[in-house]
Amino acid sequence: MKPILYLLSITFLFFSACKSDGGKFIGSAKPKVETQTLEDTLLAVSHRGISFSNGTSEFLPFAGDTTAIIMVMVRHAEQDTTEEDPVLTEVGQARAERLAAILQDYPVSGIFTNAYIRTVKTVQPTAYQHQQAIQLYQDEEAIPFIQQVLQHQQGRYILIVGRANTVPQMLNELTGETKFSEIDKTDYSNIYMVAVGEGGKAVKVIRALY
Repeated sequence: MKPILYLLSITFLFFSACKSDGGKFIGSAKPKVETQTLEDTLLAVSHRGISFSNGTSEFLPFAGDTTAIIMVMVRHAEQDTTEEDPVLTEVGQARAERLAAILQDYPVSGIFTNAYIRTVKTVQPTAYQHQQAIQLYQDEEAIPFIQQVLQHQQGRYILIVGRANTVPQMLNELTGETKFSEIDKTDYSNIYMVAVGEGGKAVKVIRALY
């Protein structure tokens, strides 16, 4: 695959500092939250549903809500831990390609990652496939970033890649809970489908494997 950095523009996102609830379009009310943890392997995500390698499928939450925000969120793929800013290993590159295959029919309208090589490389195959620019957020500002997503991404389908600590941080911010702990350093297999609907008053998180 040709390096996507030569094919797609990379846009830096700069967000002003905001309070923990300042960027949410749900206002001050705590959203109704539902989480679902599956040990099934994800096969595909489309604009309406998700399917698994065991032959089962289900509708995406709020699929009929034109103002809902649908997010796919993953940690970066396997990395070469001998480097300071690691690249992906061969296994990690294969996982990045698998992510692109899963999202082939996902109508992605925004791809967001921090500036680390391993996270950018994880989204490159998907960005190339959908001819989408990779938009960068500041890693240390993951919470303000996800608040801005809630404020400005209604009605869109997006992909977000982060790290073992920032992915749970963003999930906790989205749900208003602290049930998502830091991902184990050796675990790269989790994929989260996050849907915010009902005018921001409800959040559903489905965790699967890929």
